[in-house]
Amino acid sequence: MVTKQPEVTGRTRRRLEDAFWQLYEQRPIEKITIKQVTDLANYNRATFYLYYQNLYDLRGQIEESLLNERERFVDIHFTGQPPLETLRDETEAFLIRTQADAKYFRVLLGPHGDPAFVSRMNDFAKDTIRLYLTSTATDRSLSPMDLDYLTEFYAAGKLGIVRKWLDDTHPMPLDKLVLLMTDTAAPPAVGFHSNEKSLSEQI
Repeated sequence: MVTKQPEVTGRTRRRLEDAFWQLYEQRPIEKITIKQVTDLANYNRATFYLYYQNLYDLRGQIEESLLNERERFVDIHFTGQPPLETLRDETEAFLIRTQADAKYFRVLLGPHGDPAFVSRMNDFAKDTIRLYLTSTATDRSLSPMDLDYLTEFYAAGKLGIVRKWLDDTHPMPLDKLVLLMTDTAAPPAVGFHSNEKSLSEQI
């Protein structure tokens, strides 16, 4: 159990996490050892085990922090159906925060990242898209199947756009990306005529 002062604990964790990430940016987690992490952070193995069970636990705690922060942001800012201008502002704030953590997302969403993290990010995107589609539906013509398929489609697209933006050497300017995500590639407001069949029934 960690009994050190909070500031000491925080500093130690950051140094261990930074050391791990320097290595993880270069190789899969299976090719990293605890000794490599502790040597780089200038600690011993005993210090590592005060905070983490193993390297997967360390990575998992970083992932949890990233996801929790974004879930809190969405809970506060993306409730209901905001006006388009507000949606743009909130999307920009979300992307700025994500860009600040780009070194984590590039690896976790990349070739030797964590499939479980990718899955959770996709679920997170789907929850947000589903909320938007549900809040913009003006009648009952969007069936549960329609909602499921549209949610998958738009969530995959949003996640793909963000991954490309973070990976690009010369990324799209933030203002243009915001317009792309909110005006061009955003899910349409759902307002089918009430006397029409659902999308899935028309096919």
